[in-house]
Amino acid sequence: MWFCEGICGTLSNILLIIAVILALHYVYLLSNRNYWINRGVFSPNSGALFGNLPGQVNGKRHIMYELDELYKKYKSSHAYIGIFNFRSPRFLVFDPEVAKDILVKYFKNFQGTELYGKIDEKSDPLLGGHMFVHIGEKWKNTRQSISPAFTNLRIKATHPIYVNVYEKMKNFIKNEGTKKNFSGFDAKDLCARFTLSVVSNSIYNVDPKVFDGSESEILARAQSFLTPSKKFMIFSILYSIYPFLTKYFKMTFTQPGSEKFFLNLMMDSMRQREASGIKNLDYLEYLIGLKHRKEIDDLGIASHGASFLIDGYDTSSNAIAAALYELARNKKIQSKLREEIKSKMPNDEDFTYDNIMALDYLDQIWHETLRCHNPGSYLARLCTDPITLNLPKEKKVHFIPGDVVYIPVQSIFKDPEYFNNPLKFSPERFAPENGGVKAFMDRGVFFPFGLGPRICIGNRFALAQGKFGIAALIRDFEVSLNPKTVEDSEIHPQAIIVGVTNCFLEFKEI
Repeated sequence: MWFCEGICGTLSNILLIIAVILALHYVYLLSNRNYWINRGVFSPNSGALFGNLPGQVNGKRHIMYELDELYKKYKSSHAYIGIFNFRSPRFLVFDPEVAKDILVKYFKNFQGTELYGKIDEKSDPLLGGHMFVHIGEKWKNTRQSISPAFTNLRIKATHPIYVNVYEKMKNFIKNEGTKKNFSGFDAKDLCARFTLSVVSNSIYNVDPKVFDGSESEILARAQSFLTPSKKFMIFSILYSIYPFLTKYFKMTFTQPGSEKFFLNLMMDSMRQREASGIKNLDYLEYLIGLKHRKEIDDLGIASHGASFLIDGYDTSSNAIAAALYELARNKKIQSKLREEIKSKMPNDEDFTYDNIMALDYLDQIWHETLRCHNPGSYLARLCTDPITLNLPKEKKVHFIPGDVVYIPVQSIFKDPEYFNNPLKFSPERFAPENGGVKAFMDRGVFFPFGLGPRICIGNRFALAQGKFGIAALIRDFEVSLNPKTVEDSEIHPQAIIVGVTNCFLEFKEI
């Protein structure tokens, strides 16, 4: 009997300890719920564990939709609100002028992104070397070393690569489209093959063979590289609940094996180029120059190559796919674009970089695509130096290092206050007679590649690549939606780059 009493007593003590731990943990979770209120910032009620963004935990909704709900609910009465992502405080901005000030005017106080200080540069050197995760002098030096790679002259020099890759894609479309079991091209997959081939040829001088029917290791590795590791997903959740963990543990974003693959690919490409004696005005030649000037080591070169891959492959392919999706379901717009292309470039020899970039209606379509289907769901800026801001509608707000600002770009881009009939795909809203793109940018309501010093460094490359791909396809094919397409389908909850999903295209040669 005494033995049973001892066991019961031990179990009771264990249960009591567990109860105390859970109670203390609950108190910890709620301990900062006045974080924003104490600064005079309105903060809606939030769950103890999930905060205001529960979809991030249960994996049922993309953060874009949750931020949009908050935007629509509170924007009319507040210029900004304080929310919580799990337990981590976030300053959610609704007013475009406030957003513009944080991105531009007060950049030196908000230099970081949400990933700053969380990526382990030793175990994840590819992403760890990307300027996206840096601040201060390190960010400045990295950006200055890469910026010359994206001059108009160098981008223009890649035009022959576009032409060569497109011919392979064109033949691929014609051959695959005539097969018996053909059921439409997956828009994202097709466009990803195009942009990856362009980027791989530009950076590594390697044809990834994505249009010859064989398995492409580069394509598989690129897709894997842009898919977060399980460790990253777990630590992202833990960091949001226990921010202090970032002092002791760092994350690894890339999948195992990616570092070695891209490092070897970069080194092999440079050796072959130098052995050939060929000098080209491409990105590979620029990276070789950086190495010779001893501005960067081999791992840094590989990291820069991976940066080009990120900037030029996934975001661009999503934008092109979204444009084709809209053109396929808006045939009048597609026909108008084709007329512009054929009138300005009637012959193959007219299909040049300068002529494509000068197509006004294509430019309007490109920007309307980025408004309706921007690859980023929101912008995040990390406060790196304390500052007190005089903000509209409320009193002064003080920010300290570690505070994170969220700017819901998708919500701003589709706000009827700034864009008439925002859910309609209407390229004419960016026509010169309506003020063009500049009119919206000046108001701070349209910034598809960001604003300020951290504006996407590869935006001109994305523009050139995107315009070429769209123009070439619309010139040669009538594009339609396959019946399998699910229009306006929701974004996958874990998607990093936002784009159209469940879109299948058919191409009829003209």
